[in-house]
Amino acid sequence: MARIFKISLILVCPAYLFSLTSLNVTTLTDTTPYTGSGSGTNGDLRWCLNYINANPDSYDIRFPAISGTITLNQMLPVVNLFNGNTVTINTAVPQSITIDGQGLYKGLTIRQGNVTVESVTFSNCFAHGGDGGQ
Repeated sequence: MARIFKISLILVCPAYLFSLTSLNVTTLTDTTPYTGSGSGTNGDLRWCLNYINANPDSYDIRFPAISGTITLNQMLPVVNLFNGNTVTINTAVPQSITIDGQGLYKGLTIRQGNVTVESVTFSNCFAHGGDGGQ
C-alpha cells in the first residue's frame, strides 16, 4: 500500500519584500511649491517624496526616461518612513541626474527610515546642522 505525504511549507518574510512600489520621476522641473506635480505613479521628484510620506510602503523612485538637472526652488520634503519601510532612489544607467540646491536648499533630508540613493549627484546643496550641543 502506497502512502501519500502532504508537506506544507510556510515562509515568513517581512511584508516590505512583497510590497515594493515604483514611482517614476518624469520631469526635471521643480515649479509647484510644497506639493509637487504628478498623479498615479508619475510626477516630479517633490511629488514622489510627498507621495511616499503620505502613503506608507516601500518604494523604488526611478528616473526612467530623463537625464539632466533638477534645480530646487525650495527645500525638498523630509523623508519620514515608518515600520521598516525602505526607499531606493536610483537612476537608470546611462541617465544622469543632478539635484542642484542653488547654494540655498538642502539636497535630501531623511528623518527616519532606510533610504538608498544610487547614481544621483547632489550639487550646490546647503546644509546647516545643529549647534553642536551648545
